Amino acid sequence: MLRLLLLVTVAISYVNSYNNECTYNGKKYTGVFKIDCNTCVCDTNNKAICSNLRCGYGKGPSCTYQGRRYRVGQTFQQSCNTCKCNYDGQIKCDNKDCPKRCTYKEKLYQEGEEFTDNCDKCKSLHLSNYRNSAV
Repeated sequence: MLRLLLLVTVAISYVNSYNNECTYNGKKYTGVFKIDCNTCVCDTNNKAICSNLRCGYGKGPSCTYQGRRYRVGQTFQQSCNTCKCNYDGQIKCDNKDCPKRCTYKEKLYQEGEEFTDNCDKCKSLHLSNYRNSAV
């Protein structure tokens, strides 16, 4: 942590005073730049100085949600909501009310939808003490 703080302090002072160029892994950079989850700065000798953080999943930090790992910035669906993996490792999801549905004889029905089963007329209902049911 101290090394990262020192690097950030050095980076700020370099950015304020210089617009140094350097090469890192064959690619040219100017000033402060990011490699995966690490921050780098071009020093006065045109060398890159980088933090040495372990980045986690793939290239960069990650989040875990219901046993699955996601990269920072990655979005995914959870029911009718869109979720996103944030840089702090937290998942942020929309908070939409999803339409209620039920399955009856392997067919999906929306809440309130009417259908027939043989000679019976049925309606999909959401009962708070039970799973979504067809009655």
